[in-house]
Amino acid sequence: MLKKSTILLLLLSICFFANAQQVTTITGFLGGGYEDGSLATAKFSGPYGLCLDNSGNIYVADTFNNRIRKIDIATGTVSTLAGGTEGSANGIGSNAQFFLPRDLCFDSNGFLFVVDGNNNRIRKIDVSTQTVTTFVGSIQGYADGNGTNAKFNDPFGICIDSNDNIYVSEYLGGRIRKITPSGRVSTFAGSGLAGFADGVGTAAMFYSPEGLCVDPQNNIYVADTSNFKVRKITPDGTVTTIAGGTYGYLDGPIADAMLKSVNGICMDTQNNLYVTENNKIIRKIDLNANVASTFMSESSLPGAPFGIRINNGAIYFTELGSCKIKKITNLLNPTTLEEIDFNIYPNPNNGIFNIESKTSISSIYIYDTRGRTTYKNEKVNADKVEINLTAFAKGLYLVKIIGEEGKIVNKKIVND
Repeated sequence: MLKKSTILLLLLSICFFANAQQVTTITGFLGGGYEDGSLATAKFSGPYGLCLDNSGNIYVADTFNNRIRKIDIATGTVSTLAGGTEGSANGIGSNAQFFLPRDLCFDSNGFLFVVDGNNNRIRKIDVSTQTVTTFVGSIQGYADGNGTNAKFNDPFGICIDSNDNIYVSEYLGGRIRKITPSGRVSTFAGSGLAGFADGVGTAAMFYSPEGLCVDPQNNIYVADTSNFKVRKITPDGTVTTIAGGTYGYLDGPIADAMLKSVNGICMDTQNNLYVTENNKIIRKIDLNANVASTFMSESSLPGAPFGIRINNGAIYFTELGSCKIKKITNLLNPTTLEEIDFNIYPNPNNGIFNIESKTSISSIYIYDTRGRTTYKNEKVNADKVEINLTAFAKGLYLVKIIGEEGKIVNKKIVND
């Protein structure tokens, strides 16, 4: 029979491991600068948005450097895809110019679209040739139309739906604009006046909207920054409020939750939204349970999360103040989770237990409920191993086992 303490720990495991994440710095330095090279030496300056390609490479709007940077995870290097000096010139690589690029996103054909903020344009990059062209937009203003006949008023965030329609938020314009694959610009939602109102199309109002993301049904979600809300726009242009009200910090049912100035937004495959806020936290909004919670807090650090994207179960974000690119890995949902035929016994245990597998085990990692590594063996090369955790506090731990073919499995254990 399980002890009462064991039962309590098991009941609390969902709560504890909901926040069992590892936050790591991929690249970048506090203080910023500009430098290509290895992940350990590369520098950025005020990076805003980011996105990933199908190979897991990260592209960053290096805003204050007026460049688009590429982080090649396979080679561990950072390079400049396009941009250099401030300006608006089209061209190839460093001959192209940007003026405070803010966000970026890939379409289904592999073209990279960039919100060129202070140029009030949407730029298109052929990544294979590094060729930059102006897709839509011209001088600052407001005009629907084709290509460079259209005008934007301080464009900020971007997302692309399953039909390759592009959506762009206007920070000063208070609108969400829609761009067809052929380059036709229209007003999708927003009156152009700063304020708050749900409604259809131009009857709705936003106040300095920033980040955007899209779900599989092509609903658009908006980080409505100065309204302290998350808004939803259905494909027919109907705008509703998902979460947030008055300025503040309160988790709980989304009808009561309070947000501060929201910036970036993304969605996972489980219908959860992740929102960055200017109080150095990332909030999670569960649209199935209608609950908002604090996913990550960096209150003690100099930077604040800003742009955010999710890929293969991992969350990537820019840290604006510290000029870093970071990654959050949920230990319960590794990016390559596959089944391994193994057994852990006894469980619960008194700190000593065995791991046994029908195939050779490559590595074993054990984490506590705060995501800290308490045990690591990267050279197991055996099908059975005994582990001693008696020196550690009693409680719940997560065991991560990597098999000989790189397969990963996780298991919770109780040190009782």
